[in-house]
Amino acid sequence: MTFEAIRALSVTGGNNVERYPHLQVPTLSEVLATCKQVGIVPVIEIKSGTYTEEQYLDLIEHVHALGLETKCVVISFSYEVLENVRRLNPYLPIQFLADITDDNIERVKQLGNAGFDSSRTRLSKSLIEQAHRAGLIVNTWTVNNATEAQQLINAGVDYISTDHLIGGISHD
Repeated sequence: MTFEAIRALSVTGGNNVERYPHLQVPTLSEVLATCKQVGIVPVIEIKSGTYTEEQYLDLIEHVHALGLETKCVVISFSYEVLENVRRLNPYLPIQFLADITDDNIERVKQLGNAGFDSSRTRLSKSLIEQAHRAGLIVNTWTVNNATEAQQLINAGVDYISTDHLIGGISHD
């Protein structure tokens, strides 16, 4: 679809969507500006695939233009995608969507300013500690309840991706 065709669609599903009639699919710049305004860390996933250097640079420019170069995270299941982002920008935090293993720890360390974004079902306190000993941060996805979020915080995760704002948790 073209951008114009996508922009003509209305968003009709999601949390509290009825409060916001006439929602449209936002542009990346609009999402980033909103995240900056409300203090949310934008997490941008780049899907596996072939991208031109111009496309990577366009993403980096959008982030840079809003002063979010060190305040957002680019994630991918593709190590090659992360290598390309890192080659073009040493400051943008990146995270490998992968399990924490010895081999992956060595690969992520080579990227610099990087970490893991691992499924909550694949994490343990010992794996999180192993990544931390290597100087790497650990994000987890998608945690939508406070009890599970608190357990992961207690295990040492650095960030939690969620579909909902979760109250009643604290960082020990």
